[in-house]
Amino acid sequence: MEKTCYYCKAPSKTLEHVPPKCLFPKGTKKNYRVNLMKVPSCDLHNSNKSGDDQYMMVYFAARAKGLDYEKLRPHIDKTIRTIIRKPHFLREYTDQITITTEVDSQARTSGIDWYDPKNHVELKSNYERIGNFLAAVARGALFYDKGVQWSGAVFVMPHFLGTLETDGGVSLTKVNELLINPDFSTGDNQEIFFYRTESHEGGKIAHVVDMCFYNEMKATCLFMPREMRSQIEEQFGTVNFVRWVDCEPRA
Repeated sequence: MEKTCYYCKAPSKTLEHVPPKCLFPKGTKKNYRVNLMKVPSCDLHNSNKSGDDQYMMVYFAARAKGLDYEKLRPHIDKTIRTIIRKPHFLREYTDQITITTEVDSQARTSGIDWYDPKNHVELKSNYERIGNFLAAVARGALFYDKGVQWSGAVFVMPHFLGTLETDGGVSLTKVNELLINPDFSTGDNQEIFFYRTESHEGGKIAHVVDMCFYNEMKATCLFMPREMRSQIEEQFGTVNFVRWVDCEPRA
């Protein structure tokens, strides 16, 4: 029987790491690339995600407060090489730094107080990229864990970007962050990534995938039928960091 893509059910051409391999540091004392998950993928959903994967590698490294330098260094080195090769890549993250070919030989950075707020750089969040990335990882985890190729949509809630509340004032973010716990999750490299999946037969929410990156970046993905979109947008339409990510199956 021919294997099909975890994302769109088209014939698979390759295997894709979930999450992408670039998030797992290499060249460190500890091996963080043990038993990485792989799922069958078509060429489209393997190659089209590379920009999102690269973006999130840098984004997570920049945001993670608890990420020690040993884990961070490979991402820093790779980011510097990318910016030197493609200066426009920097605009994905900030409007406050520009690269110029002219160098002031008298310029000095040793006297700069990098802890002074005026010297901080604001990190931009590309909500569309973040949503697409998290939805793809959640689809991969669901397929790996339960063999499910979901043909509906995924509602993405990145808890590290803000707080979500119900109409009754209950914090969905706090509830989900308590549930996303390594003791109740799976993953062979939990310092980098762990997750848990749930399935609910007959419910409006068919599957739930909770994930955590680098022990602090938590997200919940709800797998829902497409007809739920208007209801979700009515409730969360004013929240700019959540995303409804759909996938039309390909013939």
